[in-house]
Amino acid sequence: AGPVGNDLYEFFTSDHSLGYRFLGFFDDQPEKCYHTEKVIGSLDEAEKFALDNRIDEIYCALPDSAGEKIRH
Repeated sequence: AGPVGNDLYEFFTSDHSLGYRFLGFFDDQPEKCYHTEKVIGSLDEAEKFALDNRIDEIYCALPDSAGEKIRH
């Protein structure tokens, strides 16, 4: 939910005709996020949330240095 995540959030919420419904961010350091109130869990909770809520798309905005987390 850093700079790149914020850009994605702004894009998806700026035009509802795109058909996206933003549900929240997953971040291990929510206190550093642009929209702390939109953080709904840690990275470890993202997969369960996506499965439980039948999420169609997830956008990953982690830095390249987080290679293992990105692969997961």
